[in-house]
Amino acid sequence: MSKDYFRIWVDHLDRFNEYIGRGIRWTALLMVLVVCVDVTFRYLLKEGSALFPELEWHLFSLMFLLGSGYALRHDKHVRVDVIYARLSGKQKAWLNLLGHLLLLLPFCFVLFYASEPFVYRAFVMQEQSPDPGGLPYRFIIKSAIPAAAVLLGLQGIVEIAKCVYVIRYGSYSAKHSND
Repeated sequence: MSKDYFRIWVDHLDRFNEYIGRGIRWTALLMVLVVCVDVTFRYLLKEGSALFPELEWHLFSLMFLLGSGYALRHDKHVRVDVIYARLSGKQKAWLNLLGHLLLLLPFCFVLFYASEPFVYRAFVMQEQSPDPGGLPYRFIIKSAIPAAAVLLGLQGIVEIAKCVYVIRYGSYSAKHSND
């Protein structure tokens, strides 16, 4: 595979999670609005419903799950920087490569396959909230779990490719890194 083809392939996959992340960011605004409506109904109007708290945790789940690949893309995930900050670019690439290969991809694989029966059962049963007034389509939110594993795994593969590129050629700076 040529160096240019490699970069094009990596950049396209990288941008995929960028677009997902940009779209999922809007759920934060939606969640704020839902919380405001919930608080208004609950405390000012003395009306309560299971709908709003469930919608809040659904939106939070979507942000957390579907935004994980976006967070990885922008290096906003949890990392202990005490040692990492002192490493050279190639050393960081090696550490990231090992971390992605030994920890991230196996985690994504386990998450996907462990969630499959859980999600399948929810779809077969057309699972919905047991609470009166709750959300009727709980099975849909559960499908975000394997989707998150796929998105995070894809971004992990992109990050692995970037690490290999840095190890082989010295540095990687994506032309569209801020897309």
